[in-house]
Amino acid sequence: MKLFGSKRNSSHTHAPTRGRKLILFFVVAVAVMGVALVGIKGAKALINRYKTTPPPVTSSTEDNHFDFDNVDYEPTVTEPEPEPEPEPAAEPVAEPEPEPEPEPEPEPTELAPMNLDSFREGVYTFAILGKDKVSGSTDTIMVATFDTVNCKMNVVSIPRDTLVNVSWTTKKANTLYSSCGKDHEKRVSALKTGLKELCGFEIGYYVVIDVEAFVKLVDSVGGVTFDVPQNMNYDDPAQNLHIHLKKGEQLLNGTDAMGLVRFRKGYSSGDIRRIEVQQEFMSAAFEQILSKLSEQQILTLADIFINDVQTDLDIPSLVYFAGKAKSMTKEDFTFQTVPGNYYDRFTVNGRTVSYVTIYVDQWLEMINEYLNPTAEEITRQNVSIAYKSGGNVYVTSGTKRISSSWGK
Repeated sequence: MKLFGSKRNSSHTHAPTRGRKLILFFVVAVAVMGVALVGIKGAKALINRYKTTPPPVTSSTEDNHFDFDNVDYEPTVTEPEPEPEPEPAAEPVAEPEPEPEPEPEPEPTELAPMNLDSFREGVYTFAILGKDKVSGSTDTIMVATFDTVNCKMNVVSIPRDTLVNVSWTTKKANTLYSSCGKDHEKRVSALKTGLKELCGFEIGYYVVIDVEAFVKLVDSVGGVTFDVPQNMNYDDPAQNLHIHLKKGEQLLNGTDAMGLVRFRKGYSSGDIRRIEVQQEFMSAAFEQILSKLSEQQILTLADIFINDVQTDLDIPSLVYFAGKAKSMTKEDFTFQTVPGNYYDRFTVNGRTVSYVTIYVDQWLEMINEYLNPTAEEITRQNVSIAYKSGGNVYVTSGTKRISSSWGK
């Protein structure tokens, strides 16, 4: 099991924020589990035992690095891609401006890894994921940096449709975890390797929460009161997903809450608005859970976390982070979203497919401002990010796994 990373002071504001709720809930779950591991009375002694024993900055090793250059598995896609949008009616217009000349293909450069010895003391990084139960894709992806010295946490959401530098056809961030079949260890290795290429540093720990676990967590605290922003109606028999919610404030049980945070087809901004609603829901859940949590509910939550959440956090690490997080408030968190074009499109196998393409310079600024757990600046040479320029796709460094014909 493992968790988060660090933050740098800044007044910058970036792309829309997302995922606040899942992170806040996760911190509650960590603190709750630390309490429940030995029962309410024994929690203080357990925390005192491990609070001065920091875990390693990462659980990864070179042995579990995933080789994206030798993948023969084609991941499934969580949802069918949208049909091509109809062409607008032709109108008499002036002669269009000629398309700018595309950039020449840059010479490939070697990906420069960060030195683990450069990690700042007391700073940890985490990937927190929400998993689709049918395909195994992770439609909620967050990277967090936890500064345990100053008790500050910075969180960045990565939209599910973010373009990534991979060889398979669907080149979206939500396929990183499902890129090698059903073997969990290989999935985690692929996920961490993909996020390392996006962020430039080794991801320390991961937490995967699936649909069933989320439903149990909400039901165990008696539901969450939330103001649903609009009517929501969506049916997907293949996933046994049926969402029917009315607009307005109401008490949501686990199944209703799951539908709320998964709904996106009815939003004009799709996944971007879904992330915002996820944040709003988790914030409400965080406050309501803390205000009414009983001893029995604490034990129930801990049991769900132990049995239904996948993570590489071991018990000593979990207790250590719980001890550090127990006094944190909402003001100790910052939330960002990867900056990019959230409405980009590519033509894949004759169909128009939505993607998010990263604005590399803004993203590097955000990484160094909020996520970078090391003492070194992360540059283009430390990341292998696929980006779009002049209608073509390039990568910042490392091997380009996207053919020149893809997306056209």
